[in-house]
Amino acid sequence: METIQEMYAREEADLRDELVTHLMQVDGRVVVVEDVPARVNQVTGERLFSLETADWLYQLAQGTAPTARARVE
Repeated sequence: METIQEMYAREEADLRDELVTHLMQVDGRVVVVEDVPARVNQVTGERLFSLETADWLYQLAQGTAPTARARVE
């Protein structure tokens, strides 16, 4: 049986640092945020954001992000 340490090591091996395009809905509009740093699981496609990045995305959605380059569609 696989240990927890082995499981985490295997999952960590599947992760790659990438810049992704993140979509979110704000006030009924789709906001496209490009070049967002994320760790992407190469097997499942799941995206993991750092706490700082997740906080910035939240601030962006609230309209309080310090700087942003977003395209509203």
